[in-house]
Amino acid sequence: CHAIWKILLCGALFRAPVLRPRTVLSVSAGTSWWASDLAAEFSSAEIISIGTGPVLLPTPQNVTLYTHEVDCDWNTIPFDRGKRFDLIHGRMLASCIKDWLRFFEQAMQRLRPGGWLELNEFQFDVFSLNIGDCSAVKSIRSMAQTYRETGKMRGFSLNAAVWMREMMRAAGFMSVQGEENDVRLILPVAALGD
Repeated sequence: CHAIWKILLCGALFRAPVLRPRTVLSVSAGTSWWASDLAAEFSSAEIISIGTGPVLLPTPQNVTLYTHEVDCDWNTIPFDRGKRFDLIHGRMLASCIKDWLRFFEQAMQRLRPGGWLELNEFQFDVFSLNIGDCSAVKSIRSMAQTYRETGKMRGFSLNAAVWMREMMRAAGFMSVQGEENDVRLILPVAALGD
């Protein structure tokens, strides 16, 4: 997924107007590739990465990794409680966070004055380019609906991107900006014959 986001962001690791981040918190459900790439680009930055995924890369010296649930009280994560960040970055967290308001409030508390929170999420829907959907498209659409319903039963909103800006404002963020891109991954799907 990290490679796809780099393509979508035209090679950039983030869009927030932070020229030289000194302290960065990466909130991740993945393998910390983003934090490793950021460490290479900003070698003097101190980067803390919390996430649930297995670490697949060698850890750069300026990255500290914590394997921890991201939907928690951040005071339970063993890094300096007084630390403030120039940038807090998260990506594809919709299946990890149940209490978005708490997440945003904690991010607000951990940002330095003038700091930025950047999240990259997507709306999980399936569309068909065909006028008449074949059985394979209907099956994929059904799978997507089941995925969303299962997430909802477990307390997750897999389309959090739809209402995220309002929730950020409710948590106290003042300059909430959003960028919507209508990016569709087109997959050839056809019914298989005998």
